[in-house]
Amino acid sequence: MLLCLSGLPGVSIDVSAQSSKADSLKAVLQTLPEDTTRLNTLFALISEQSKTNTDEAMQTAQASVELARKLHRKVSEAKAYSRIAALYNRIGDAVKATDYLLQGLNIYEELHDSTAIAAMNNNMGLVYSDRGENEEALAHLNKALAIWTRRNYTGGIARALTNIGEIYQRQGKRKLALENYQRALAICREIDDKRFSGTVLNLTGEFYFSEKEYDKALQYHDQALKIASELDDKATQAETYVNISHVYIGRQQPDKALEAALKGIAIARSIDYKVALADNYEKAMKASDMKKDYQQAYTYQTLYHALKDSLENSENISEMQRLNHLHVLDRKQAEITLLQQQHQADLFRRNTFLVAGILLLIIGLLVYNRQKLKSKRQLERNEYQLQKKEQQLDFLKQSLIEKSELLEKMTKEMEAANVQPDEQVQIEKFNRILESNILTQEDWENFKHAFEEVYPNFFAMLRYKYQDITAAELRLAALLRMNLSLKESAKMLGVSPDSVKQSRYRLKKRLNLSENESLDEFINRLDTRGAMRKTPASA
Repeated sequence: MLLCLSGLPGVSIDVSAQSSKADSLKAVLQTLPEDTTRLNTLFALISEQSKTNTDEAMQTAQASVELARKLHRKVSEAKAYSRIAALYNRIGDAVKATDYLLQGLNIYEELHDSTAIAAMNNNMGLVYSDRGENEEALAHLNKALAIWTRRNYTGGIARALTNIGEIYQRQGKRKLALENYQRALAICREIDDKRFSGTVLNLTGEFYFSEKEYDKALQYHDQALKIASELDDKATQAETYVNISHVYIGRQQPDKALEAALKGIAIARSIDYKVALADNYEKAMKASDMKKDYQQAYTYQTLYHALKDSLENSENISEMQRLNHLHVLDRKQAEITLLQQQHQADLFRRNTFLVAGILLLIIGLLVYNRQKLKSKRQLERNEYQLQKKEQQLDFLKQSLIEKSELLEKMTKEMEAANVQPDEQVQIEKFNRILESNILTQEDWENFKHAFEEVYPNFFAMLRYKYQDITAAELRLAALLRMNLSLKESAKMLGVSPDSVKQSRYRLKKRLNLSENESLDEFINRLDTRGAMRKTPASA
């Protein structure tokens, strides 16, 4: 159970202005029938209530879902799901946030609304990023970035770049992270997007904090706080005070650090923003410890751990994976249903043809023979296409191996070379190439596409049987299925052979194999139809 803050030093928040706006909208709702105007008013009320009272905002959002369904407004229903997901994510319930995002995403995919699909994928990426699921987060964010880039939607591009940059920073790819932040900030200033520029400023400040450039970090956070205050964006204010407190702790200024954390606590509590509340508790704890006020530090520590434990329930992660898996299954089921309908239509046409064939037996026999010959040729073409796909996969595999060997050779040559001043620019460009993985995301997508052409159900079966298997483990399984050696796999993945050995060991544990069972034999026995191939029992 969470402890109360009563008796602890804090800062009060005047929410009378927000309450007044919300009350006015409630009064308007009393006069409106159940139509589109009422639906739009509900959305406006959600925006106001989310600033001060998450519970009321949640109730209003649920009411908007019911009305949207009653009016058969699919777009409004999906929009309501997105609002509900944002509220659940604020209070730290990633499972429900994911669930509602997937419901909204399903609707937008049915409507083929690419802009909305991009937005929902961006939001999915944020939820997974908050949980530390970097691979899943990047997959959704890159989908969003690709769509927004095709549509030249600069605001969306800025958001995707920022979110991807945050993951890069977490992964230690610092140059790429800063480049993404700077590109996003330039876009925000160009289109005068103040609200999102505050988010980018905060992330840039965190970057400079990690570089121990505290003065520069504080400048960016102060700019973000100023914009958030102008926009009355309390969520961003609460997040920014966490960052400001963190900077003062780094500068060994505990009084200012505690002051900033207490402001953040008050704001986060006023809007029930549990994630920011927990982070501000942590900063207040550290500041109190620096001041040697151990009793107060213990109090904040208790509050922090109690709230953090509720936010990091281990069941949440597996439930998110289950929901995402169900989303994929729903899409596959829809495709199967469509194929079944097409098959039924084909059967009807064929039966009609057979009835006519009874009246014209000779013509029917000729058509039958012709169809039989056509089927035989189709089978031969299919076999030929399969051979071509296998050759393409082998060629791609060999190309990737040669690429890795070339990069390795170039790396050794560069390390042995004496660099002249006029060559520095080219050397820096080359170093940026070497900083990336040998098997890039584009390489992996091409390889994966060719692999699935030959083994169409390989990944789907592994995900179905082992729902907690990671993207990296799927990638390693594919390389094993291609009978790549340990050295070749290490080169393609841009890691050491020892790292591949460790990954093989973890994959073997994931697949619940005993010490006596061979991982390679297990992978090679996987049938592309989703079953294990039968092998003779060993003597």
